[in-house]
Amino acid sequence: MDNNEIINLGCRLNIYEGEIIKNHLSRENIGKVTVINSCAVTAEAEKKVLYEIRRAKKTRPSNKIIVTGCAAQINPDKYKEIDNVDIVIGNTEKVKSQTWKKLSLLNKVNVANILEEKKTVSSSIERFEGKARAYIEMGALEDANKILDELQEASSSKRILDDIKVLQSKLEL
Repeated sequence: MDNNEIINLGCRLNIYEGEIIKNHLSRENIGKVTVINSCAVTAEAEKKVLYEIRRAKKTRPSNKIIVTGCAAQINPDKYKEIDNVDIVIGNTEKVKSQTWKKLSLLNKVNVANILEEKKTVSSSIERFEGKARAYIEMGALEDANKILDELQEASSSKRILDDIKVLQSKLEL
């Protein structure tokens, strides 16, 4: 739907999950939303989240601002207290279709303890924006394995990990 914006900060996994979020917004016909998919690796990364919240309110003042990602997962109360933030969504919740189906009914903070998760969320994307299918462009074989190793370290999703293992086995042929 028009006037949505997904801002992915940090790792490649956030880019992938940002596409999942974009698909959920489209599927549920949700509009006027800015989703900041945050990073918390460094203090500078968290400053960038705050900057993007301010920028989002200036550039799209009528949009709801949703903060998700690692910064939101680690410190949801910090983002809940920011006036411009409408909803804080945790890492597990951000890829669940139910989260987006019931967006208008959510509390301001929707963050579960990811260490208590017993199963992974099944999610996939239909496409990357501007691409016929989701893929990572790469040159040398070493670069491909390095990227897959990084994704594997960053991912908590069993489905993504299984996809990475399949890709790695194909690269070894």
